[in-house]
Amino acid sequence: MKERQSPLKSACSIKYAPVPEIIACPKCKEEIELWSDEDEAACHSCGYVFLKDKAGNQSC
Repeated sequence: MKERQSPLKSACSIKYAPVPEIIACPKCKEEIELWSDEDEAACHSCGYVFLKDKAGNQSC
């Protein structure tokens, strides 16, 4: 007889969807959309590339 698996998932198997963070471009002040799963985002207005450091802090 086969064992039935629980329909509940373990906490380790739950994946979180990335979320956007809107920041002001340090160069031109336009909005930059930086997603939680990305390390950098470019400003569509002036081309400035915004970098997020490995600790999750924002840096220029």
